[in-house]
Amino acid sequence: MDDDTPSCMSPSTQAKLQFTIQGLINSFGFFLLLSSSESIALFFGQKNLVPMLTFSASFGNVVILFINAIWLVKYSPRLRLLCNATFMFIGYAIITIGCFINFYFVIFGALFVGIGSAWGQVIHYGFIRRFPSEYVGPFSSGTGMCGLFSSMLYMILNDYGVADWVIFACLMPLAIIYAFNFLELHNLYENSRSFNYLLSEMTNSNEWSEDLSQDYKDSEEDKVETKNQTVWQAYWIDPWNHPLIFLLYFFEYIIITCFFDRLAQLRNSFESDVYLERNLYTVSQFLYQVGVLTARSTLYCYKSKATGKISIVMFILCIVYFGFALWYVDVDRYILLILALFTGLFGGWGYLFSYYRVLDDSRVTKENREILINYLAVCADFGSFIATGLATIISNTILEV
Repeated sequence: MDDDTPSCMSPSTQAKLQFTIQGLINSFGFFLLLSSSESIALFFGQKNLVPMLTFSASFGNVVILFINAIWLVKYSPRLRLLCNATFMFIGYAIITIGCFINFYFVIFGALFVGIGSAWGQVIHYGFIRRFPSEYVGPFSSGTGMCGLFSSMLYMILNDYGVADWVIFACLMPLAIIYAFNFLELHNLYENSRSFNYLLSEMTNSNEWSEDLSQDYKDSEEDKVETKNQTVWQAYWIDPWNHPLIFLLYFFEYIIITCFFDRLAQLRNSFESDVYLERNLYTVSQFLYQVGVLTARSTLYCYKSKATGKISIVMFILCIVYFGFALWYVDVDRYILLILALFTGLFGGWGYLFSYYRVLDDSRVTKENREILINYLAVCADFGSFIATGLATIISNTILEV
């Protein structure tokens, strides 16, 4: 951005808007895949393999996060983001083509969608570490909105009979927009004049300004500080955060990939004349995303680090859903929809506050924060990976239709 070019918004506002857009696009395909997985599986006659699509995406999440944490974190965020956008594009293209071939080809495409979603998150959170911890809010709100918009969009398009391949084909241009928007965002901060304006708007604290400038310019002083603290030492400053997000995602994904689908199929909801019953799975996914968006947008007004209590609540919700699926399938649909909303709320809070615990911890050096964020994402996606694998087993054994 040229120094003399007039702008209708301040650099700070522009940055927040662009972070929100990045969050909105980053996981859009993943959540759309989550909403459409039942429809795709039923189209190919694989009604007991609905969780396999999310399992494939989660496997991609875990693999790319391990690779990123060990080998790729040293490369620039711009290069990694361009590679990530390419994975997204390829994933959408494979799913589009796979809808004409077979179910397993679509599963292969889901692997790339999972890679794009997970890698994009850690790239952006690593980039956000250059700013005050509250700056995680716009990106988190965007990821929350993408879940809501994707599930709502799928409900509408599905009602109008739009084929799944058409929907995923339309996502391919989003990957290109995603790449160019991040390049513009990165250029905004490379411009020294805009960056100084941003610093003055974000905070009046000299301490924050000094920290941001040192981190962004990768000063020698910051390198020395990082050398004095190992990643292992940084981890033990808050050792429970990573295991808790693993448990949170494990229970959450058991609910949304197994129990949402199983309860809908065990109730034969597709044969109902009532809209909410007939679309119980997609409406549950929509309300879950409403809860996620609501929770992830609360950082400006409410901050907490009680992720342990949130994980306990998610465990209780998981047990309740399992009980309904085993012994009380005919539970009132409104109870199931309310529970879906609460699943999203507590899942969104657990996600947001886990990252906030790392980004807001001044005891951890900035370089180690990025590494811990990578490991946090690995733990979360490993939890969802194990959950979706278990969901596939449960769907073909205990809760087979």
